[in-house]
Amino acid sequence: MGKVLCLTPPKGLCDGLVASLNAEAHFIERKKFPDGESYVRIPIPVSGEDVLVVHTGFPDQNDRVIEVLLTIDTLKDLGAESVTLLMPYMPYARQDRRFREGEPVSIKTLLKTLSNLDLDYLVVVDIHKEYSLSEFGGGAFNVSVLPYLAEKIKDEVEDPLVLAPDRGATARAKSVASVLKAPWDYLEKRRDRVTGEVTIRPKEISAEGKTVIIVDDMVSTGSTLALAAKQLKAAGAKRVLALVAHALMVGDAENKLREAGVERVITANTLARDYPTITKVIDVSEYLSNFLVEKGLA
Repeated sequence: MGKVLCLTPPKGLCDGLVASLNAEAHFIERKKFPDGESYVRIPIPVSGEDVLVVHTGFPDQNDRVIEVLLTIDTLKDLGAESVTLLMPYMPYARQDRRFREGEPVSIKTLLKTLSNLDLDYLVVVDIHKEYSLSEFGGGAFNVSVLPYLAEKIKDEVEDPLVLAPDRGATARAKSVASVLKAPWDYLEKRRDRVTGEVTIRPKEISAEGKTVIIVDDMVSTGSTLALAAKQLKAAGAKRVLALVAHALMVGDAENKLREAGVERVITANTLARDYPTITKVIDVSEYLSNFLVEKGLA
């Protein structure tokens, strides 16, 4: 295969990928200048090569975006034959439409910029809304790791009930429920677009004695998940687990979830961070390498 370049990859992901692909990893040099500007340098010749860049968008999303834009443009300048970007967590994906007049559609801006840099292929993991990738063009792929995570924990859960936190996440819940051979449902959530406050309307869900697994693409502040967990515990749930692709867990999210009765957050290694103790992190490098090979991208 071609060259694998690691920019700011999730911990363990680059090593796992190159082991699965029987390739060698090369780490892109990066640093910050004293004034805060980003610097990158490609450490090997890439002219005529097919290049796979492994990079993620969290934490420090703005720095991660600038790094990858500089990297893609430089690879093209240096004559790379093709460039594939594996970016497990795509930042700005939640701003996928104009919720209030005057706002940008941030993910559109980012994807159009990557496309305009002549990036050939883009692979992301459980992006917030898959339709957003139409802004990049035909060479974009969304890989869901949620069924894979479910497969890894299916022997650890008894009498599961799978829930989506809102109607928009039902496809994710269905995919996990199929693996676990469990019933599924969704909660009724409303978010105030000005304050960001989330409310969950009471709903008749039979959670008594169940292991409830709340499925979503990510957990950020943990507010929605905590609200749901409190209601489910009050409804008699035996255990409440979360299963998400991206555990951002910002601020006091861990304490918030523990206090609400969430036992564990099952997640993938999609972020360049140390994970809090409430998480169970499952390595998805082999799963992603198989996808890349299947699509002819590695």
